[in-house]
Amino acid sequence: MYDFGPPELYCRKKDSDELSTDGHFQVTTDELGCTKLEIKDVQLSDAGVYVCFAENITGQVKCAATLRVNG
Repeated sequence: MYDFGPPELYCRKKDSDELSTDGHFQVTTDELGCTKLEIKDVQLSDAGVYVCFAENITGQVKCAATLRVNG
């Protein structure tokens, strides 16, 4: 079995730079390797498509989700 190390994880809003690191957005990984993007105090401006990437030497995978905010 090969150990390629933990993947590099990052998330961004589609057509934007990486998410701010001021605590509004938080990306966490649990002990099973499941990663989630958490948005605190959601605002109307947070609506949109979010894409998260995991990458290591074997390649890259991504997942996208659409957030709709009703206000």
